[in-house]
Amino acid sequence: MIQLLRWLMVLALALLAGKLVSRLKLPSILGWLIIGMLFGPHALGLHTLC
Repeated sequence: MIQLLRWLMVLALALLAGKLVSRLKLPSILGWLIIGMLFGPHALGLHTLC
């Protein structure tokens, strides 16, 4: 259950970052990529827990 909530939180942050980046006249996918790099499993060291 906590894993699902964590996934939903990262998805919501990615959507928000996409909208913020698009206001800067950049592609919104850039916001998704930034959040993916910051909160991905390898960035947080979670890949060793699975």
